[in-house]
Amino acid sequence: MNCLIVFRKDTGDVVAFKSPFDDQAVDTESLGSLIADVDPNDTSFYVKNKQIEKRPDRPKDYYVWDGSDWVPDTDRAAIEARLKRDSLLMQSDWTELQGAQSRLGINLYKQWQDYRQALRDISKQVGFPLNIIWPTPPA
Repeated sequence: MNCLIVFRKDTGDVVAFKSPFDDQAVDTESLGSLIADVDPNDTSFYVKNKQIEKRPDRPKDYYVWDGSDWVPDTDRAAIEARLKRDSLLMQSDWTELQGAQSRLGINLYKQWQDYRQALRDISKQVGFPLNIIWPTPPA
């Protein structure tokens, strides 16, 4: 069905749908409009150069739309990485309980300590927070 699509000029994000007969075209400093045959419930498109473009799928949860492509939000990626790190540390907290060293043996206990330290050092990696090499827990 034909709709009047109101969009942000800077990002191409659609902000409203209207009947093409309800209002005149919108053209302000920040908003533009066009008439197109689209489903108003479809959020998978944006406007680029007054043309309807299909928005590609979001690569990961911490990516945000910048108007023409998905770009990583490094603050959000860092939060997600730290949450994963904290979860992995909690899952290995048992290795710090009294008697763990004697149950595991010195070598395996040392491997667990190294693993936990590598988790704590995640934020020091060169690729943090977008390209993280996660340590593997001891077998």
